[in-house]
Amino acid sequence: MDDSIRYDYLTALKHLNFEEKADLMYMGFVTLVADSVLPAINMVSVNEYSVNYERIKFEVQNVDELTKSLTKLKLVALNQIRDELRVINVLEVWETFTLKEAISVLEHYCDVHDIHCTPGENTVSAIKRSLNRYGLAQTAKYIYQAVWRARKYATENNLNKFRAFNLIYGSLNFWIEDPRARTYNAPPFSRSENILSEPEEVSVFSRYFLEQNDINYFTDPVSIALLLHKEN
Repeated sequence: MDDSIRYDYLTALKHLNFEEKADLMYMGFVTLVADSVLPAINMVSVNEYSVNYERIKFEVQNVDELTKSLTKLKLVALNQIRDELRVINVLEVWETFTLKEAISVLEHYCDVHDIHCTPGENTVSAIKRSLNRYGLAQTAKYIYQAVWRARKYATENNLNKFRAFNLIYGSLNFWIEDPRARTYNAPPFSRSENILSEPEEVSVFSRYFLEQNDINYFTDPVSIALLLHKEN
């Protein structure tokens, strides 16, 4: 692409307001930078905050490839690609935020029960799977149950806090996979000040990218099928 065209495109993007950039994200031209949401939030008081939307950043997709697509694809195909890119971008940010919160729940209850918390690839994968099926609130409950049962078994069998953590993965898999777990009384968590309090960046993301499609960030499963269904 000609450098002057690239420059004009990037310069024009800088002059767009937040709503206009969000529209471009929905169309698949830019992606939301998740790490930029928190610095954009200013706490006014314990319960109030304001948002500096100019600090929320968006990244431009590959301009060269985008231009090729715009010149070659028919309008119907282009609209389909825009929808898919928008959904995938929202899903990635949603997954990032929920996984971070779920891991914080695991760390919290490991600390409560004096278990050495060292989540590896298998544990993280299991948590992601639970988020995709049951959502954050229910996943948090399963993590709580898994840690509690691991601590109980470790105490009864005189296992140290390092070996106790290794028991969590198996227990978590039971809650996620075993049909018997579907009949157990494990109501999902609610948010509170002490555990699972809603981060400010999540409030902003949920308001502008999920709630408008009637999706509940906290209770709905992190699902691309759900996003596509809401779109249609």
